[in-house]
Amino acid sequence: MEHELFWASLGIFSVGVLFICAGFSRRDNASGIGLLWVGAACMLGLVFYHIPKMLHLV
Repeated sequence: MEHELFWASLGIFSVGVLFICAGFSRRDNASGIGLLWVGAACMLGLVFYHIPKMLHLV
């Protein structure tokens, strides 16, 4: 994995974890549920980017 891709992936992962943690702590509000969705979207984005790349589908 290239260094730039590693640092970008680590940054997106960290932001996703922060969104999930913040959303979980505010899960009683609509904004907390939105933060959970944004955090999950960050994680799914990484999965859907890296798996096809590692399987040489892209």
